[in-house]
Amino acid sequence: MRTIVIVAVVGLATISCGTVEQMPPPSDFVSRASQDAPPPPPSIRDDEACKLFSWPLSAQQATEILKRTNMFTQTGIYYGGEPPPQIAAFNVLLDQAEPLFYIDDVARTGGSAGRLFALCANQLLDAGRHKRLATQLRADQTLVFAQFACIGMKETVSELVGVVEKNSYGRYFREARDRTYKYFDGPATICLAG
Repeated sequence: MRTIVIVAVVGLATISCGTVEQMPPPSDFVSRASQDAPPPPPSIRDDEACKLFSWPLSAQQATEILKRTNMFTQTGIYYGGEPPPQIAAFNVLLDQAEPLFYIDDVARTGGSAGRLFALCANQLLDAGRHKRLATQLRADQTLVFAQFACIGMKETVSELVGVVEKNSYGRYFREARDRTYKYFDGPATICLAG
């Protein structure tokens, strides 16, 4: 069977993961990714988001992080529910006086994961841009690594668009702003953890 019903995965994540302000994928989310034995999941520390990260972020750094990330994440990942650098970058861009300037750049020139973050931003900023980008991304069958709590999986961009749309991820990402900033103000972060 080629489909994975995420309900079981979310249940497992709830049992095995810390539940620090995490947002699970929707209960009816179904993965259509291959059932072949997966390679080991990528580490956030290997992603460009961590390689480019230094706090505090400038708008230019935040833009580059979202353009170059290979992971679509939620607001708290892994067992401790740590905020990932992508959520910090997302919020730094939304804090700018002209956030659409940066978000449009990510949407136009970013990789698949970054364009998903731009879609989330446009949920909050501009309905027309959101609709146009969602239409483009619904046709994208590229596999992207997605980290939901402590569960990571490869999923198509088109499937992740459905998750973003149904769950208003832009709003959740924005609501995580203060918690994320406080976390990155601390001495140890997800990008430095061993």
